[in-house]
Amino acid sequence: MSFQVIKSRASRYIHKNTIINNQFDHTSFIKTMCNKWNLEGLTNRDKHANSFEQVFSSTKRKDAWPDIPEPIPNYEPKLEIKNYFHSPLNSLQKSMLHFIIGYAKQRGVSVDQYGNINIQTLGEAIPLLKEISTLFFSKSSD
Repeated sequence: MSFQVIKSRASRYIHKNTIINNQFDHTSFIKTMCNKWNLEGLTNRDKHANSFEQVFSSTKRKDAWPDIPEPIPNYEPKLEIKNYFHSPLNSLQKSMLHFIIGYAKQRGVSVDQYGNINIQTLGEAIPLLKEISTLFFSKSSD
């Protein structure tokens, strides 16, 4: 069985519109680094892998990079979390909640009062998770 690895590279050292159809895999990166610094490969697999060297050019492209605006200083997005408080938990969230309770129990945190809890919404889950995390971290630091 083999997996296809789709790679995309962005660099001024790659000619515009370059497409290479050779087969590469995860060991191609190791092969490229070994060739660059004259190192011996780690395994036979990476020693025989195709290197990414053919992708790169020794000359730097002259076309300009796009203008990227500076980040807005001290920007904090305003999240409307209150809109989700009454949303029902999906099956993944319920599974995660049961896992957290079980994990806390395994770690010795007393969460027996949550064993048969029937939490239905995010608003019900948040205080429970805060309490469990408080108990867990106070137990962990002992």
